Amino acid sequence: MTMRSLVRACFVLMLVLAAGAPDLVRADAGPAAISPNERASWSARATRLRARAAAAALRQEAATAAYSRMLTRRYPAGDAKLAIVEERERAAEDYADALAEVREFKEQARRAGVPDSWIDPEGDLPPWWVDPQ
Repeated sequence: MTMRSLVRACFVLMLVLAAGAPDLVRADAGPAAISPNERASWSARATRLRARAAAAALRQEAATAAYSRMLTRRYPAGDAKLAIVEERERAAEDYADALAEVREFKEQARRAGVPDSWIDPEGDLPPWWVDPQ
């Protein structure tokens, strides 16, 4: 393959990618492709997601603690026990959903070329924000 044909092939590939996969082209464009006016929007979405995930994490911790106390004391029983078990399950599902939203948001931000400084909180990052797996 000659240099000229290689250059043509690369050019054709770039045209195909630009026409059929705009997300890939924009991801390579970097933060300069994003309007600075979008910073507030991305930051606000990140703040809402962090608040939801933090609340879900606290709810899960509280439900797990109530479940542990129930097992240790062998109290309550019946409907009260069932309510604790169901709350623990709902809290775990809510936390998993919140982490899935964080993963999706961070993927959208990455594809859009949003800098981490726009979406990361000040100070220490919660572990579920750094790695929402």
